Amino acid sequence: MCFTYLDFYNIYEIFFCLNKRFNQLIQYQTKLHIDLSSIPHRKFLTFCFQLKQLISTSQNYPLSILANDKHKLNLILDDDLFTETFSKLKSLTLSNMDSTTIYSMIFDSTTNLYQSLERLSLVDEIIEEDDDGLHHIRDRKNNL
Repeated sequence: MCFTYLDFYNIYEIFFCLNKRFNQLIQYQTKLHIDLSSIPHRKFLTFCFQLKQLISTSQNYPLSILANDKHKLNLILDDDLFTETFSKLKSLTLSNMDSTTIYSMIFDSTTNLYQSLERLSLVDEIIEEDDDGLHHIRDRKNNL
């Protein structure tokens, strides 16, 4: 129950490898909610590799990702190493993304998120391009 108050990165960093019981709880009992902004840039790839290993061992798939950095999100969605791991994503929350990036992540990505995604939340600013290439910023707090 305590794990529900933290995102998966923090749970993993704080509790994993403390003892066998915590490892089992993290592997099999936690709901994976990953906030990409909580992962430091210097630890991002290492954490993704560890997460991939953990998911493949436990079959506990990431259910939810919160992203406000399209580069981090693109890295895990487009990289061949992580495609299978994140193709079962159920919930995605995006902020400060442009509409073209959102569309390509969901429909053009190698993960085929449109097949598994059950919830898409758009928070804060979504940037849209018109026919002239001009950007329009919309404040949104919508769940689709």
